[in-house]
Amino acid sequence: MTSRSSKCSECGGECDCPGQRHCSVCHAVYQREWKRKRTRQFRAAIRSNSRAEVRAGEIPRGPCTVCGDPNVELHHPDHEVHDITVWMCRRCHMLWHDYWRETVLNTFCWWLEIARECDIVRKREDAREAAEREAEANKRSEAA
Repeated sequence: MTSRSSKCSECGGECDCPGQRHCSVCHAVYQREWKRKRTRQFRAAIRSNSRAEVRAGEIPRGPCTVCGDPNVELHHPDHEVHDITVWMCRRCHMLWHDYWRETVLNTFCWWLEIARECDIVRKREDAREAAEREAEANKRSEAA
């Protein structure tokens, strides 16, 4: 069995994750890019399947659900639940996405403000440190 180098294969720094070829920072960057790429592929497959269902007549074309315009495109409110589709004109579709982006951003900002006020993050870290200290104390008492 060969032992792995303690150097990160990406940045050359110290590898802080035993048994892995990347340090934790490079691994996180890799995981974000992998997820971004996989999400694009997943959504493209869902769109492709939906186009085939429209051509086969399984999804009947209708007017825009919001304004009634007959020039429509298919919208997936949630790609995880790909059976739910809505016909929307381009204008309403883009307005929906603008609204959703703003809503998500506002919700996150609201949550972040509350988290900072309540020290949620600090309390979680304190609890983790307390559990680690307790585990160390248990190990020492068992060894004695």
